[in-house]
Amino acid sequence: MKKFLLTGLVLAASFSMNAQETSETYNFFDPADCDANGWLWFDSAEKIAKYVGEGLKIQLLDAPFEIDDPDFPGEKVFPPSYADAAVKGYNTKGEEGGEGAKTGALVLALSEGRGWFDSFGGGFLVHMPDCASFDVALSSSEGSIYTELYGERSYVDAKDCRYIWNESDPSDWFPEDGPLTTEHYVEYLNVQSHAYDLTFGEGDVRDYLTFQGNKGENRTAVFYNRVTAPLYVHGIRIKTYTDVSNAAGDVAGVTDVAADKVAINITGKVISVDTPSEISVYNVAGAKVASAYGTSMDCSGLAKGVYVVSAGKHTLKAAF
Repeated sequence: MKKFLLTGLVLAASFSMNAQETSETYNFFDPADCDANGWLWFDSAEKIAKYVGEGLKIQLLDAPFEIDDPDFPGEKVFPPSYADAAVKGYNTKGEEGGEGAKTGALVLALSEGRGWFDSFGGGFLVHMPDCASFDVALSSSEGSIYTELYGERSYVDAKDCRYIWNESDPSDWFPEDGPLTTEHYVEYLNVQSHAYDLTFGEGDVRDYLTFQGNKGENRTAVFYNRVTAPLYVHGIRIKTYTDVSNAAGDVAGVTDVAADKVAINITGKVISVDTPSEISVYNVAGAKVASAYGTSMDCSGLAKGVYVVSAGKHTLKAAF
């Protein structure tokens, strides 16, 4: 994977086109669950249950590589990522649970970490209606924290996201690459400022991929661990231009708008559309499990799970 250094001038030009300094922004999460500065901290089981998991706003990703199982030599396991409201993080001195350390985190599986081209560790995925800012609070037993960012300009799975940024070891070729901190705890601000030139600097028109997006420009953001130890994500603060703070579940499965401006909305287990349409619901095996014609359909009779909702020519994934 080639990495290209973006100059400050190019980055500034890119972001000036996307800036919406006069637009109102909203917390991606329910403000009632956040602190006075807008941070969502994973310090309670209730908040983890509300936001973390399949069909919810934060989807955890396991490491895509295998490691030796120390309890059963010779066997391989996939190290899991998980969320734990009681796990003790590290303070800036590297003391687990020491003074200033956070409690509660998304625990991202460790990375192989032998070089740029090795597999990354665990991560998390977020679907956003758009993105004004993206901040995360991290800690690790490792003294230097490395991350890798992937994303896309639509709602997709992690495997369909493209490379944006690798916070890896600095080198002669990429002197600005380097660890986020030389301590064990960092509040990594403005993650959306990283961008990747998909045109590789060729031609008159640059195509920059970044988490940042103007109002209504959907984004998938994937954040990977590149530390050779579990990486603790203690808090996340995301600001959007579209208010989805009280939306239930993964935003990609709550509201979506087709090219013809027909919207599908899901509130609880009720599907609604703004134009009378044939509404159909399919299970993950592709079998139709419910349908109706009109502007709404109650799916309270369906078992809890993930479904695909179709209205007219438009479809979206939903978690009931």
